[in-house]
Amino acid sequence: MEEKSHALFIEKKRAWYKTLGKVYCPALKQEVTFNSKGFNHLLFDGFGRKRAPKEAVSRLNILPLSVDLIKNIQTISEYRSLTNLEYWKLKMSFYEKSLKVTVILKKAGSGKISFHSTWSDKISAKKPD
Repeated sequence: MEEKSHALFIEKKRAWYKTLGKVYCPALKQEVTFNSKGFNHLLFDGFGRKRAPKEAVSRLNILPLSVDLIKNIQTISEYRSLTNLEYWKLKMSFYEKSLKVTVILKKAGSGKISFHSTWSDKISAKKPD
């Protein structure tokens, strides 16, 4: 993807992301906020380094699946509590897309739970009966 079309792609995804606001997560029994920090984490790693364009595009492309995951997930895969921070890992397989999507949610102090990151892994297994 050339640089100009990559930038346009990011801006289109950013505009869509801004429309999300918040969604209810049944596993947490709370709303999850989609803020600019979550979007920026898709473009930059935890050390502030720009992600490779291919990785950023991959993460941005699975955002709709990530939203579906948050809206429909019933169980939490992992929970971590660090000093003043809480993290939840949610995972769901999308067999029709041959992907397992992972979403990380974050809460700082007494703030709101927010979308932090997402990624996917290929799966080759068929949907269990």
